[in-house]
Amino acid sequence: MRDKKEIKECIKQIKERLNELGMNEPQNSSVKAGYQKAVEILRKRSTDFKKMDVQYLPSSQAKAIAFIAIDYLNEDAEKEVLLNIPLKK
Repeated sequence: MRDKKEIKECIKQIKERLNELGMNEPQNSSVKAGYQKAVEILRKRSTDFKKMDVQYLPSSQAKAIAFIAIDYLNEDAEKEVLLNIPLKK
């Protein structure tokens, strides 16, 4: 599992992504929902997708982002993979 400092930095960077222009556009609602759940996952340091209710996210893309956050915690994915989900224009 990643250390607190790494997790805190990743949460900060996700929050910066959530403030990007275009994040609140309807076509990016899945990315936004996924990142919001990712922040929750990282804060709780939970790797149990059922406890985190990932299955109730609105789309496959949102779920995928949440799963990448879990993989990040488990050191199975790099931060760059999680942070570089493209927005639709």
